[in-house]
Amino acid sequence: MPTGVDPEKIRDKALNSLRKHENDLAIHKLKFNESLTDEDIVALEGIFATEERTSEEIEAAKKPANGLGLFVRSVIGMDQEAAKAALSGFTQGKTLTANQIEFTNLIINHLSSRGWIEVGTLYQSPFTGLRPRGLEG
Repeated sequence: MPTGVDPEKIRDKALNSLRKHENDLAIHKLKFNESLTDEDIVALEGIFATEERTSEEIEAAKKPANGLGLFVRSVIGMDQEAAKAALSGFTQGKTLTANQIEFTNLIINHLSSRGWIEVGTLYQSPFTGLRPRGLEG
């Protein structure tokens, strides 16, 4: 993060901005795990520009999430049904154990509240609560 940029303040400002634009198509696509077009990215940048965010703030927001789209989704979360659908290819046609179902539900809850997940997160609490080795367990 650049000096003088508080990530929590950026998230709080972004949440306030995004609430005003929750019906915009680009926001809807992120919430429901749909692909963004170049026009959608421009629209997202426009939301932040109209809310008088500095380029330093926008760049700081993009970095940890690897892009503005993922940053926005980390703020607004993902629809729970969309998160389930994203994992359905993995679970479909398989008989999962109770722990595997619980692990999958933890992933869905994480996606619903935080919008995306880093692989390393799967090796931390609460994911290691079911099996100490996390994903491999």
